[in-house]
Amino acid sequence: MTPEVSGLQIKYEMEGECWRYVGPYRVDGYPVINIDGKRQILRRVLYENLIDSIPHGKLIGNTCGNRWCIRIEHLRIKTGKTVKRSRPFTHCLYGHELTAENTYEHKGQACKQCRKDQYKKRKAKKLNE
Repeated sequence: MTPEVSGLQIKYEMEGECWRYVGPYRVDGYPVINIDGKRQILRRVLYENLIDSIPHGKLIGNTCGNRWCIRIEHLRIKTGKTVKRSRPFTHCLYGHELTAENTYEHKGQACKQCRKDQYKKRKAKKLNE
C-alpha cells in the first residue's frame, strides 16, 4: 500500500517492519511534506488523512520508536510523556546504530560516530582557513 495524501503519492523504502520515507526531513529527523506551500510533519498529515483527527495537545508517535517511520500501523496518538517513555531509538538521526559501544551520556543518549564526524569537519574547516 502506498499512502496517498492530497493527490500526492508518498514514497518509502521498506526497512524491516518500518517504512522509511524517501523525501525531505527536518533537522531533528522527522519526515516532512509540503502541501499547498506549507511544510508539515508527514506522520501527522498521514494520521489525519488516513485514520482520524488529532485531539488538541496530543502528539503522533511511532510504536516502533523510529522517528523516520511512516507506516500507518505504527502511528499512535500519544502525550508528550508517553512519547518519551516509548521504545528507545535504535539509530541516531544520521543512521548510526545506537549500541553500548557507540553511545555516551550527554543530555541523554548521544552518538560517538556523529561526534567523531563533527570533529573531523571542524578540523578540516580550520585547515582550509
